[in-house]
Amino acid sequence: MRLVVDGLAFGAARGTVTGLLGPNGCGKSTTMKLLAGALTATSGTASFGGLPLGVNHVAAKAITGFIPDVGGLFPRLTGREHLELAARLYQLRDWDRRAEELLEVLALAPAADERAGTYSHGMSRKLSAAIALLPPIALLLADEPFDGVDATGIDTLTELFADRAAAGTCVLVTTHLLGVAESLCDTVHLMDAGRLRAEVSGAQLSDLGRIYREVLGVSREDHGR
Repeated sequence: MRLVVDGLAFGAARGTVTGLLGPNGCGKSTTMKLLAGALTATSGTASFGGLPLGVNHVAAKAITGFIPDVGGLFPRLTGREHLELAARLYQLRDWDRRAEELLEVLALAPAADERAGTYSHGMSRKLSAAIALLPPIALLLADEPFDGVDATGIDTLTELFADRAAAGTCVLVTTHLLGVAESLCDTVHLMDAGRLRAEVSGAQLSDLGRIYREVLGVSREDHGR
Protein backbone atom coordinates (compact mmCIF):
# COMPACT_ATOMS: atom_id res chain seq x y z
CA MET A 1 0.00 0.00 0.00
CA ARG A 2 1.38 3.41 -1.00
CA LEU A 3 1.19 6.34 1.42
CA VAL A 4 -0.46 9.17 -0.50
CA VAL A 5 -1.13 11.78 2.20
CA ASP A 6 1.36 11.90 5.07
CA GLY A 7 0.83 13.97 8.22
CA LEU A 8 -1.18 16.64 6.43
CA ALA A 9 -2.48 19.37 8.74
CA PHE A 10 -4.04 22.71 7.77
CA GLY A 11 -7.06 24.87 8.45
CA ALA A 12 -9.52 26.74 6.24
CA ALA A 13 -11.86 29.44 7.52
CA ARG A 14 -15.42 30.33 6.64
CA GLY A 15 -15.69 33.24 4.26
CA THR A 16 -12.34 32.53 2.62
CA VAL A 17 -10.97 30.65 -0.38
CA THR A 18 -8.11 28.27 0.42
CA GLY A 19 -6.08 26.65 -2.33
CA LEU A 20 -4.12 23.41 -2.52
CA LEU A 21 -1.44 23.65 -5.18
CA GLY A 22 1.18 21.14 -6.25
CA PRO A 23 2.40 18.80 -9.00
CA ASN A 24 0.44 15.82 -10.27
CA GLY A 25 0.35 12.95 -7.80
CA CYS A 26 1.15 15.08 -4.76
CA GLY A 27 -2.06 14.07 -2.94
CA LYS A 28 -4.39 16.99 -3.64
CA SER A 29 -7.27 14.94 -5.01
CA THR A 30 -6.86 12.27 -2.35
CA THR A 31 -7.09 14.98 0.30
CA MET A 32 -10.29 16.33 -1.23
CA LYS A 33 -11.85 12.85 -1.44
CA LEU A 34 -10.98 12.20 2.21
CA LEU A 35 -12.63 15.47 3.28
CA ALA A 36 -15.69 14.78 1.11
CA GLY A 37 -16.09 11.30 2.52
CA ALA A 38 -15.42 9.59 -0.80
CA LEU A 39 -12.38 7.81 0.68
CA THR A 40 -11.65 6.47 4.15
CA ALA A 41 -8.46 7.58 5.90
CA THR A 42 -6.23 4.95 7.46
CA SER A 43 -5.43 7.38 10.28
CA GLY A 44 -6.09 10.96 11.32
CA THR A 45 -9.26 13.05 11.54
CA ALA A 46 -10.81 16.10 9.90
CA SER A 47 -13.68 18.30 11.01
CA PHE A 48 -15.63 21.37 9.94
CA GLY A 49 -17.76 23.51 12.21
CA GLY A 50 -17.53 20.88 14.93
CA LEU A 51 -18.73 18.12 12.60
CA PRO A 52 -16.40 15.23 11.72
CA LEU A 53 -15.74 14.82 8.01
CA GLY A 54 -15.65 11.32 6.60
CA VAL A 55 -17.45 8.49 4.86
CA ASN A 56 -20.17 7.88 7.46
CA HIS A 57 -20.86 11.43 8.62
CA VAL A 58 -24.12 12.41 6.96
CA ALA A 59 -24.57 15.67 8.89
CA ALA A 60 -21.34 17.06 7.45
CA LYS A 61 -22.22 15.92 3.94
CA ALA A 62 -25.53 17.77 4.20
CA ILE A 63 -23.67 21.10 4.38
CA THR A 64 -20.91 20.20 1.91
CA GLY A 65 -20.76 20.63 -1.85
CA PHE A 66 -18.17 18.52 -3.70
CA ILE A 67 -16.83 18.93 -7.22
CA PRO A 68 -14.80 15.75 -7.86
CA ASP A 69 -11.82 15.78 -10.20
CA VAL A 70 -13.44 13.17 -12.46
CA GLY A 71 -16.80 11.45 -12.71
CA GLY A 72 -19.77 12.18 -10.51
CA LEU A 73 -22.29 12.50 -13.36
CA PHE A 74 -24.86 10.06 -14.72
CA PRO A 75 -24.49 9.82 -18.52
CA ARG A 76 -28.20 9.14 -19.14
CA LEU A 77 -29.49 12.06 -17.05
CA THR A 78 -29.79 15.54 -18.52
CA GLY A 79 -28.14 18.57 -17.00
CA ARG A 80 -31.43 19.76 -15.56
CA GLU A 81 -32.22 16.30 -14.16
CA HIS A 82 -28.89 16.31 -12.34
CA LEU A 83 -29.87 19.55 -10.62
CA GLU A 84 -33.29 18.15 -9.73
CA LEU A 85 -31.63 15.07 -8.23
CA ALA A 86 -29.32 17.27 -6.15
CA ALA A 87 -32.30 19.32 -4.97
CA ARG A 88 -34.06 16.14 -3.84
CA LEU A 89 -30.98 14.81 -2.04
CA TYR A 90 -30.44 18.11 -0.22
CA GLN A 91 -34.21 18.42 0.39
CA LEU A 92 -34.35 21.87 -1.19
CA ARG A 93 -37.50 23.90 -1.73
CA ASP A 94 -37.93 26.51 -4.45
CA TRP A 95 -34.70 25.46 -6.10
CA ASP A 96 -35.86 25.93 -9.69
CA ARG A 97 -34.91 29.59 -10.03
CA ARG A 98 -31.42 29.02 -8.60
CA ALA A 99 -30.94 26.06 -10.94
CA GLU A 100 -31.93 28.10 -13.98
CA GLU A 101 -29.61 30.92 -12.90
CA LEU A 102 -26.66 28.54 -12.64
CA LEU A 103 -27.43 26.94 -15.99
CA GLU A 104 -27.61 30.37 -17.59
CA VAL A 105 -24.50 31.91 -16.04
CA LEU A 106 -22.43 28.79 -16.79
CA ALA A 107 -23.63 28.76 -20.42
CA LEU A 108 -25.28 25.36 -19.95
CA ALA A 109 -28.88 26.46 -20.61
CA PRO A 110 -28.84 25.48 -24.32
CA ALA A 111 -27.80 21.93 -23.36
CA ALA A 112 -29.78 21.66 -20.14
CA ASP A 113 -32.13 19.01 -21.53
CA GLU A 114 -29.41 16.98 -23.23
CA ARG A 115 -27.91 13.92 -21.58
CA ALA A 116 -24.70 14.54 -19.65
CA GLY A 117 -23.06 11.73 -21.62
CA THR A 118 -23.04 14.06 -24.63
CA TYR A 119 -21.34 16.91 -22.77
CA SER A 120 -17.76 17.94 -23.45
CA HIS A 121 -15.26 17.69 -20.60
CA GLY A 122 -15.52 21.41 -19.91
CA MET A 123 -19.33 21.30 -19.87
CA SER A 124 -19.22 18.35 -17.48
CA ARG A 125 -16.96 20.31 -15.14
CA LYS A 126 -19.36 23.25 -15.17
CA LEU A 127 -22.36 20.99 -14.53
CA SER A 128 -20.54 19.44 -11.56
CA ALA A 129 -19.95 22.96 -10.25
CA ALA A 130 -23.61 23.89 -10.72
CA ILE A 131 -24.68 20.81 -8.72
CA ALA A 132 -22.30 21.68 -5.87
CA LEU A 133 -23.37 25.34 -5.83
CA LEU A 134 -27.12 24.67 -5.92
CA PRO A 135 -27.68 24.09 -2.17
CA PRO A 136 -26.81 26.68 0.53
CA ILE A 137 -23.63 24.84 1.55
CA ALA A 138 -21.23 25.91 4.28
CA LEU A 139 -18.24 23.99 2.83
CA LEU A 140 -17.34 23.78 -0.85
CA LEU A 141 -14.69 21.29 -1.95
CA ALA A 142 -13.68 21.95 -5.57
CA ASP A 143 -11.12 19.55 -7.03
CA GLU A 144 -9.61 20.90 -10.27
CA PRO A 145 -12.88 22.66 -11.19
CA PHE A 146 -11.22 24.65 -14.00
CA ASP A 147 -9.79 21.64 -15.84
CA GLY A 148 -10.85 21.73 -19.50
CA VAL A 149 -12.99 24.84 -18.98
CA ASP A 150 -12.68 27.73 -21.44
CA ALA A 151 -11.41 31.15 -20.36
CA THR A 152 -14.90 32.63 -19.98
CA GLY A 153 -16.01 29.64 -17.92
CA ILE A 154 -12.94 29.96 -15.68
CA ASP A 155 -13.78 33.60 -15.02
CA THR A 156 -17.39 32.69 -14.24
CA LEU A 157 -16.45 29.88 -11.87
CA THR A 158 -13.94 32.15 -10.16
CA GLU A 159 -16.65 34.75 -9.58
CA LEU A 160 -19.11 32.13 -8.30
CA PHE A 161 -16.57 30.75 -5.82
CA ALA A 162 -15.61 34.25 -4.64
CA ASP A 163 -19.28 35.16 -4.21
CA ARG A 164 -19.93 32.01 -2.20
CA ALA A 165 -16.94 32.77 0.06
CA ALA A 166 -18.17 36.35 0.50
CA ALA A 167 -21.48 34.90 1.70
CA GLY A 168 -19.65 32.95 4.42
CA THR A 169 -18.89 29.61 2.79
CA CYS A 170 -15.53 27.95 3.34
CA VAL A 171 -14.15 27.24 -0.14
CA LEU A 172 -11.30 24.78 -0.62
CA VAL A 173 -10.04 24.45 -4.19
CA THR A 174 -7.27 22.57 -5.96
CA THR A 175 -5.90 23.92 -9.22
CA HIS A 176 -2.90 23.84 -11.51
CA LEU A 177 -3.52 27.43 -12.60
CA LEU A 178 -1.18 29.72 -10.70
CA GLY A 179 -2.84 32.87 -12.02
CA VAL A 180 -6.25 31.72 -10.82
CA ALA A 181 -4.83 30.76 -7.43
CA GLU A 182 -3.20 34.19 -7.09
CA SER A 183 -6.40 36.08 -7.85
CA LEU A 184 -8.97 33.81 -6.17
CA CYS A 185 -7.38 32.44 -3.01
CA ASP A 186 -6.84 34.10 0.36
CA THR A 187 -4.33 31.38 1.30
CA VAL A 188 -2.53 28.78 -0.80
CA HIS A 189 -0.93 25.65 0.64
CA LEU A 190 1.85 24.18 -1.49
CA MET A 191 1.91 20.36 -1.48
CA ASP A 192 4.42 17.78 -2.60
CA ALA A 193 4.67 14.04 -1.94
CA GLY A 194 1.64 14.09 0.35
CA ARG A 195 2.99 16.80 2.64
CA LEU A 196 2.52 20.54 2.99
CA ARG A 197 5.67 22.41 2.01
CA ALA A 198 4.65 26.05 2.44
CA GLU A 199 1.76 28.42 3.16
CA VAL A 200 1.36 31.52 1.02
CA SER A 201 -1.09 34.30 1.91
CA GLY A 202 -1.62 38.04 1.85
CA ALA A 203 0.88 40.09 -0.12
CA GLN A 204 2.95 36.96 -0.79
CA LEU A 205 0.29 35.73 -3.21
CA SER A 206 1.43 38.25 -5.81
CA ASP A 207 4.76 36.40 -5.80
CA LEU A 208 3.24 32.91 -5.84
CA GLY A 209 5.03 31.83 -9.01
CA ARG A 210 8.49 32.51 -7.60
CA ILE A 211 7.66 30.89 -4.26
CA TYR A 212 6.24 27.86 -6.07
CA ARG A 213 9.42 27.45 -8.09
CA GLU A 214 11.66 27.84 -5.08
CA VAL A 215 9.70 25.47 -2.83
CA LEU A 216 8.68 22.79 -5.33
CA GLY A 217 11.15 23.30 -8.17
CA VAL A 218 8.43 23.37 -10.85
CA SER A 219 8.23 26.13 -13.44
CA ARG A 220 5.24 28.46 -13.71
CA GLU A 221 4.86 27.52 -17.37
CA ASP A 222 3.79 24.03 -16.30
CA HIS A 223 0.70 25.51 -14.72
CA GLY A 224 -0.99 27.65 -17.35
CA ARG A 225 -2.36 31.12 -16.86
